[in-house]
Amino acid sequence: MVATTNVFSGSAIQDVPIHTSSEDMNDNKEDKKDDKESKNKLKKDCHKITIDVFELLSSAVDQRILTSKDRKNYMEALSDKNLEDGGALTLEKKKEFLENLQRYAPSFVSEAQTMTSKFISDIEEAKKKGWISENSAKRWLERLEMRSTDWPSTKEFLNNFNKKYMDNWKNLAKKREQAKNEIKKLKVTEKEIPELIKFNDVGFNDWHYSIKSEVIDTTLTQLALHDEKNQKNYQLYNKTKTILEREVKMGVMRKDQSAMWLESLFNRKRPNEEIESIIKGKLTEYVGEWAKLRYRFDRIIRRMSKGVAQGANEISEKEFMNMKFEEKKSYIQETEYTLDLVEKGTSNRPIDKMKLEIRSLIAQKDWEGAKYVLKQAQNIAEGEDE
Repeated sequence: MVATTNVFSGSAIQDVPIHTSSEDMNDNKEDKKDDKESKNKLKKDCHKITIDVFELLSSAVDQRILTSKDRKNYMEALSDKNLEDGGALTLEKKKEFLENLQRYAPSFVSEAQTMTSKFISDIEEAKKKGWISENSAKRWLERLEMRSTDWPSTKEFLNNFNKKYMDNWKNLAKKREQAKNEIKKLKVTEKEIPELIKFNDVGFNDWHYSIKSEVIDTTLTQLALHDEKNQKNYQLYNKTKTILEREVKMGVMRKDQSAMWLESLFNRKRPNEEIESIIKGKLTEYVGEWAKLRYRFDRIIRRMSKGVAQGANEISEKEFMNMKFEEKKSYIQETEYTLDLVEKGTSNRPIDKMKLEIRSLIAQKDWEGAKYVLKQAQNIAEGEDE
């Protein structure tokens, strides 16, 4: 078979014959066939990877290591749309991305299994040692098993548990034992120490940690005052209690924090002069700083009543009151900054808009999104420094 093509040569157009043999045409068909087979193989490989990951995650869901929401979120990362959004525009790239996600999946499941197993083990230990009741242990386990959050939120909850609860329960149990020994030593009754009615309640271990802490600290304080029978101590105690009760009523501190202060002042065999010095100095300063934070929090609530701005994290009064001083301070500074940015307007600089976006993503606990925007912001910041 002979084909021709036009080639411009000087001022004339010449027809130059192109010879296409039957072998060439067959080779072309074979190439197309090979290409089609290669694409089909890549599609099958991608599908198999997706199925394998799904089965691995499903097994973890059946064992209550992960939730169906965890599986759904992970599988979304394997979707065509997310792969293409991430830059995988060819089948070869998609397979490469999927293989990376497949390699990470066992680590993801392993991390979840390790953390949930430790949590369950800790709860069983706390129950066995009498730090919490059987009902309380059951509620904690249900909280994990029935959770509706995604894995990053669950991981945050478990890390928070490891940092706070076990040590708190252990220390509180020690203080309760100390109080029991003191009660035996002094041979006091509920009539002499009214707080013993709560302290001896059969349902004590079912109560919330803050309530148990308040009762134990109050019991220890009353036992110390009963033992010393010092009139000056009682006067100082009543004076301090009045100050702290006022702050509790105003929402500056919680009841258990007030009880903790009274126990630290009157159950440590401090001289009266030292107690008076702490009341006038450290305690007054402490109350003043916490009152300022409460005032700023109330202002934030009023500003947010007009609408929660992008990037601002709205929390309840209870959540705020459960924070430590530094946590409150950090929350207020971040939220005030965000509200000021929204109300006064951001500059046209991309870096400033990214700051607001990062705060918004952090407020939504979208850690991966925040990391991505932060990386972009760092690149821009480095460019501005040059």
